[in-house]
Amino acid sequence: AKALTPANCWQAELWRALLLDVGAQGMAQSRAGVHQRFIERINSLDSAPSGLPSRVIVFGISSLPAQALEALAGLARFSQVLLCVH
Repeated sequence: AKALTPANCWQAELWRALLLDVGAQGMAQSRAGVHQRFIERINSLDSAPSGLPSRVIVFGISSLPAQALEALAGLARFSQVLLCVH
C-alpha cells in the first residue's frame, strides 16, 4: 500500500471518526456491509433462491466495479449472466 502524503492524512482520521460514530451496526448497513452479506449468502446456498431469473443480462456498460462483478459471479452460480459491452 502506498503511504498517504501529509496533506491527505486527514482522510484516514475522518474515516476512523466516522467508523466510531456509526458503529458496527451502521457499517452493516453500508454498501460494503450489504455486499459482504450478499456474497456470503449467495455462496452458502445449495440451490437457486425462489424468484431468481434464469438469465440476467447487463447492457450498456464500459466498466464495472469489483463489487458488481463479484455479485454477478455469485448470481452466475444459479443464473446465466450475460454482459453486453461495447
